[in-house]
Amino acid sequence: MITATSSLRDVVATIANALAARGICVVVVGASAITAHAHRVHTPQTIDFAVPSGMQPEAIEETLRALGFTKNGRRYTSSASPFDIEFVGEMPRIRNHTVTEYETIETSSGPFQTLRIEDAVADRIAAYLYAHDSHSLHLAERTLEQLNVQIDRWELKKLIDSFDVHGDRAATRRLTDLRERIWLGKSQT
Repeated sequence: MITATSSLRDVVATIANALAARGICVVVVGASAITAHAHRVHTPQTIDFAVPSGMQPEAIEETLRALGFTKNGRRYTSSASPFDIEFVGEMPRIRNHTVTEYETIETSSGPFQTLRIEDAVADRIAAYLYAHDSHSLHLAERTLEQLNVQIDRWELKKLIDSFDVHGDRAATRRLTDLRERIWLGKSQT
């Protein structure tokens, strides 16, 4: 049951398991994936889901309605939930890279899938590099600080090295600075 005091993890698990009962697989993406791993870093207003099993709008809407949500444009809202819900696409993507490996998080409300922490941080860095979203960079840096030991910096570096910034001098400078800070383990807030 979702209440006004439910955590992001509990809301996600409740929704993910209700959808799984209908054969719909969802994965937490975006800033919500950061919160799934490191709840003290950020609390989003909207939980973003990708649907790798394929969008089934009618089944999704019926399931969320049964959980007390109503559709308002692209989002689902509920007076009982501290979070709005949005389905952002089928396959999780970081820039032009499709993500196919996820992490399962166990909660008292059941398990759910989210981006691996390295992918979640890389996604926020991509939002900074390509959309000039400084808030996303701040989330990435705070996550690196909070979860320093738990993040595979080699894996994160490989993901960041795959970003194409050719022809964009400002993005190239930002990427060079980020590579150094991540590689050396020096996040700045």
